[in-house]
Amino acid sequence: IKEANMELTLAVEDDKMYLVSEAQGMRSELTQEGDSALRDLDDGVTQTIIPEDENSLTFSQGGFKTTMSRIK
Repeated sequence: IKEANMELTLAVEDDKMYLVSEAQGMRSELTQEGDSALRDLDDGVTQTIIPEDENSLTFSQGGFKTTMSRIK
């Protein structure tokens, strides 16, 4: 997330998906919300698919909203 100078990773282990920030020591399990969103119930973070951009997700938390872009 550019505004927060934060790099996040989506990781899959044992059929579960996690949002990981190694720099912050954060690892949160995600649950699927509908067909196009993942939600972290602990921190209230939601990542939503942007249909016209397969390399980005919308990140929202507590009224803050931004676009997360894939680092290649």
